[in-house]
Amino acid sequence: MILDGIEIAEADNQRIYWSTADRIASELRDHLSGCPAIDRLEMAGSYRRGRETVGDLDILVVSTRASEVMDRLAAFPEREDVIARGETKMPILLASWLPVQLAVCPGEAWWAAASVVRVDCPVGRFTS
Repeated sequence: MILDGIEIAEADNQRIYWSTADRIASELRDHLSGCPAIDRLEMAGSYRRGRETVGDLDILVVSTRASEVMDRLAAFPEREDVIARGETKMPILLASWLPVQLAVCPGEAWWAAASVVRVDCPVGRFTS
């Protein structure tokens, strides 16, 4: 368990080129599009801003059925590990060691949720 934490921490500082992140983001969008509980899905963070390199992928979803959305993300074929699972947030680690942070909110909270993603934060951490 401790060794797993060390590996995750080491992966924390790894970045990939935007073009590679774009391919992975597309695969995630395609996979999540099969979830009828999703009303809206947007990528956020450094990927959305078009930074040259990306350290993680942040996904913001509008849904009133967060559990179904998280179940769908957990079923992503390239998922290596579910790091944690809360009521509306779930970070996962892909087989490529790229962290993905999912945040689910109801429609009326969309812009508030989008505004709490920190600029250039490591491993897609969200403020609360």
